[in-house]
Amino acid sequence: VTVQTIIPEGTIVEKGDFVASLDPSELNTKIQDRRLELDEEEAQFEQTQLDTTLQMREERDKLINLEYDVQQKELELEQSQYEPPATIRQNEIALEKAKRTLEQARESLKIKKKQNIAKMREASTEVYKDRRELDAMLEVLKEMRITAPEPGMVIYTKNWDGRPIKEGSTVQTWGGATVAELPDLSVMNSMTYLV
Repeated sequence: VTVQTIIPEGTIVEKGDFVASLDPSELNTKIQDRRLELDEEEAQFEQTQLDTTLQMREERDKLINLEYDVQQKELELEQSQYEPPATIRQNEIALEKAKRTLEQARESLKIKKKQNIAKMREASTEVYKDRRELDAMLEVLKEMRITAPEPGMVIYTKNWDGRPIKEGSTVQTWGGATVAELPDLSVMNSMTYLV
């Protein structure tokens, strides 16, 4: 990250005073990309929610219709008591088929419910992950403006190549990058030599 502005070395600062700011342009680009991804994930979540709701409603309606079909077949069997044995047998078979179809639909509903729960969990996990990453980036963006944690005199730290950090210098963000230090002036020792 590039140091955008930094106050002059030797400046006395109080707690909370501005010390330096880092260039947020690359982070702003990543934040915009993450916002777009989050919008896409939220839209996908809503679409999944609508799809699963519609699918479950259709399955429940199908189940209700199959229950009515079983009731109808039971009535037909009941009314065919005085019919020929072949007709009674046909109605018994039709009732058994209707019951089997109803039971299969119930099992299918249970499976689809589990599938839809898994789909919703996956979609919500993606939204949650992108939201957390965006929140973390926004927190880092706040830290691009560096303020004094306590009173002191600003002393520039040195880069990896031994040169002091100044405007335009690049600092590594990993490992807790330091831009400046604030030595405690109340305990500073001055050593002088006379020749």
